[in-house]
Amino acid sequence: WHSYHADKVKHIESICHNIHPNSAFSEPTSAIRVAMDHNIPSILQAAFYSLAQIDATDPWPSKQSPSIAARWDMLDSADLLRFIRGKQALMFMMFMFTNIFSISGNRKCRAPRCASELDELKELYWTVHPDDLRFPDPLQRLNDYLTDLDDNGPLLCARCLGAVRSNALSQMETISRRRLPEIFRLESHMSTASPIEDSDLSKQFYTMVYHVHATRRILSRTATSDVFDMHDMQSHSETTTQELQRHSTLYILDGDIVLSAPKSALKSSTTSVALVFRVHRRILSYHSVVFSSILSIPVTPDSNETYDGVPLVRLTDDADDFESLLKMMYIPSPPDLKHRDPGFPIFAGKVLKIADKYEVDSVRHAVVKQLESDWPKDLSEWYRFKADMEKQVELNGLKIIDSFSFNEPASAIRVAMDHDIPSILPIAFYTLAQVDMNPERPPQMGPAPRWDLLNANDFVRLMGGKQFMAVGMNELLEVFIIEQCSAQRCGNELTKLKATKFSMRELCIPDPLGWLYGVLKDLDRKDLCSACQGAVRKGILKTMEICWRHLPRVFEL
Repeated sequence: WHSYHADKVKHIESICHNIHPNSAFSEPTSAIRVAMDHNIPSILQAAFYSLAQIDATDPWPSKQSPSIAARWDMLDSADLLRFIRGKQALMFMMFMFTNIFSISGNRKCRAPRCASELDELKELYWTVHPDDLRFPDPLQRLNDYLTDLDDNGPLLCARCLGAVRSNALSQMETISRRRLPEIFRLESHMSTASPIEDSDLSKQFYTMVYHVHATRRILSRTATSDVFDMHDMQSHSETTTQELQRHSTLYILDGDIVLSAPKSALKSSTTSVALVFRVHRRILSYHSVVFSSILSIPVTPDSNETYDGVPLVRLTDDADDFESLLKMMYIPSPPDLKHRDPGFPIFAGKVLKIADKYEVDSVRHAVVKQLESDWPKDLSEWYRFKADMEKQVELNGLKIIDSFSFNEPASAIRVAMDHDIPSILPIAFYTLAQVDMNPERPPQMGPAPRWDLLNANDFVRLMGGKQFMAVGMNELLEVFIIEQCSAQRCGNELTKLKATKFSMRELCIPDPLGWLYGVLKDLDRKDLCSACQGAVRKGILKTMEICWRHLPRVFEL
């Protein structure tokens, strides 16, 4: 790593001096992809660590930038989850290294100058610069400690100097050998691959032979490809028999049209099962332009398949999804739609997909309205949203309870992105940014986020937004800069508030709105006169409005 780091510094210096402006350094995302796909575990931890040094708020830097243009599109959800969890862990780690200046046991000397200098070094290196949150690089920080020891060496005795140097080198060894595989969840990839058994080899051989023959069959379809496709479709329909089952509630006896939809679990079986819905043409035509056009086409009795004496139309849509669509046609607000139900976005995505297909605007409007009602649209609604969350925490305690109403942001982001519902995106991303991604810490309340639903762009937006907010947390302290009164107690209290130091958690899992909300609630307990309290309250409310208004920009929406 020391050799690699020296080359990197030399490369950045050459770029800054325009010696080699178009030269490039290692690009980590493509290295991760090829290592994952082709079982090359030895480069994974260094590649993930290098990726964590890329600014997520500027993922496509210019050629002149020392940063590397990351190929985020090459990473899958599991890789991106490893990256974002690992980067958060590295951010926490940046606060942990002042213990290298703690010397105990036989190595501790009694010289006052050494004790004083070590205390100063602890205080100096406890402060985390915003760049430490944008580019969390604990190895670089420890390397800087070793470099600074040369400057501060004369102030420390030889024993203390050696002890601090030994602590720093030991920390670097621990990080590179043990901690990096842990924080990026690479333990399974770093283990040695087991040899292939004979049975596995036979399976691979027969699979290869099958694909070769399948490829030859596909390549042989040149001019007659349409004929082959029609033959395959016909043979499939002949070899697959379909059993029709009436729906328990949506088989209405006075309906004048029957629709069948296959059950997804049995689609690939030779004997499939399809649910049969008997409904009314006028209901379908009223809600759907597509159904209105299809059902208006005249058909003769001989050419139309019937079921129970009425025309039968076979659909390819999933039976459960189509059932949800029909229910919402007949009952616009079904009773099973609960407010802030964590599973509702998944249900909404399925319904919106089929509603968009058949242009059922009434159903789309009802689903979108329900989704938007689950998330605050302005700051006043956010206050109520926050109060509801606190109430549920108070009632249920620090337990995971999946049954109570609690928004699940990842699935909400997916359905909003896929079906053009931009109004809920800023607060959904903000809520997801509050999730502690380290599974080693005690779990928070509510359902676990559906990380598998997010794509590369979603992860980049999330990481960029968290990074943007972490860097800006210190700017929140400006709410305590007011035209204060002449009372000494107000001056002392405001000075103390301005000197507030954020905790590791507040910087690594930033929640500016939540922090300001907490200060606002505790403002009456501060030793301030009514005029100063009013000025601070006004500043907090104004800052919260600015934070809310800028959420779309923070997450690049």
